[in-house]
Amino acid sequence: PTVTSCSDEIRKLNKEFGEPQEKKVKREDEIKISKVFGKMDDHVTDSKKKIEKSKSSDEFSPLRQLQILKTSPDFNIPDPLLVPRDKIGVILANPVREIPALYIQRPELRLPEA
Repeated sequence: PTVTSCSDEIRKLNKEFGEPQEKKVKREDEIKISKVFGKMDDHVTDSKKKIEKSKSSDEFSPLRQLQILKTSPDFNIPDPLLVPRDKIGVILANPVREIPALYIQRPELRLPEA
């Protein structure tokens, strides 16, 4: 018994059944593929730079806004279970503006102060 690789066996079967051999990749195709991947890499790095730039310039992201509201002594955050389901996405997008608006619309959401 001899040890052969799977690719050798497949080539042998292809020859026996008259199937075409594996297509060899042309050098031109390799160059085209590398150019496409190079452009994709450039595009990905450009988009990452834009995201980082927007994050650094946006000090008041929704998470930062929520943290500011939590640390504010004169502001209570409503219980998330009491917030209407259809308003949650809007509130998470801009908590500083939407939570006070929610209190105006539904004053029963205000938690009693201890």
